[in-house]
Amino acid sequence: MLKNSVNILGFAKRLKYTPNNIFPSIGYYSTVSKKKIYNHHDMKFLPQKDMDAFMAYMPKFVEDVTSSEVMLYHPPCNQRMKRFLEYMLPAGKRLRQHVMIFTYKAIEEHHGTFSPEKMQEMYKLCWCLELYNQGNTIMDDIIDDHENRRGKPTWYHMEGTKAAVGDMIVVYTLVKRIMKKYFQHHPKYPQLLETIFPLEIPLSLVLELETKNFDDFTLERCDEISEMKCGYYISVQPLLLTTLLANKEFELNEQAKKIFFYLGYLYHTQNDLLDIYGEDLAGKSGKDIGDNRITYLIAMAQRKASDSQMKRLRNNYGKRDPECIAAVKEIYDELDILGEYYKQEEEYLEKVSEEIQKIPHGFSRTLIEKIAYVQSFGLIGVPPFK
Repeated sequence: MLKNSVNILGFAKRLKYTPNNIFPSIGYYSTVSKKKIYNHHDMKFLPQKDMDAFMAYMPKFVEDVTSSEVMLYHPPCNQRMKRFLEYMLPAGKRLRQHVMIFTYKAIEEHHGTFSPEKMQEMYKLCWCLELYNQGNTIMDDIIDDHENRRGKPTWYHMEGTKAAVGDMIVVYTLVKRIMKKYFQHHPKYPQLLETIFPLEIPLSLVLELETKNFDDFTLERCDEISEMKCGYYISVQPLLLTTLLANKEFELNEQAKKIFFYLGYLYHTQNDLLDIYGEDLAGKSGKDIGDNRITYLIAMAQRKASDSQMKRLRNNYGKRDPECIAAVKEIYDELDILGEYYKQEEEYLEKVSEEIQKIPHGFSRTLIEKIAYVQSFGLIGVPPFK
């Protein structure tokens, strides 16, 4: 499973940035009229059979969460939560769960201790993390006023803000209670519980909410937010949870954390780009501009803009008037912000390549390389399944 690792040092150097060149990145073009951006929902990791086994556990998880043991017994509340879970849990790209299942199987096989029964414990932990994620989803949808998510109406738009806030609080409490039911006798239970409720994720939200002044829209601030919001959330948290559950030595050292910071930054930036250059996929074109949000695009534009361009940005950014949004998008095109991203992507992929080679333990290095392959849309290393 973990064979055929390749030396990827210098791989990113072979990527060439030219405006009309096509290569397998998140987007195809820079300054030409057609700008298509990869959507993270297109990421594939595990074979479908592995995800089918994980999804098959969902009904049992819903039953456990809404049981009187975990949720007490107030039928209207239990029934409402069951309706919420059956609406929310089946959708999503499940990147964290892909990482967790793949990593857990790899660790157990490496130590010769894998068994199908152990996967049931992993499925429990994966669904606990997904339940925690649903609380974050409600909060994110309320703050950003999302009407749709994953192709259907958001929960808060259907139920109203007050009801959704109540559901969010219940969800966070249920995560603690279901974790206790499942893992209270596990030797790493305190660490598991602490890891599933990290401080980094809510702090990233606070940092975004506090970054509303135009002069604070800097690349340095983008780095801070993406490190906590994506680098930790997408990769580090699921890896930590998995290694705690396995309760075996695994080397998640500083090199690995740097790798996931770089990939998290690219992930976060790609999401920003979708708002402008991925209208057919994201369906919200320019919403970040109207909402006065800090993004990679506005931060890079500030760094590159002339005095006259900066004046236009100040006059138009943060306004929901379609003409103001169009004016900002025009400046992004003038400054070739998409091209700037491609150059930064190449730089970060090279850094990822270099950091992977610094990981001293062979098994850890190979495992991290394969996770990095998926999270860079296949630009790093070799496919994880050969």
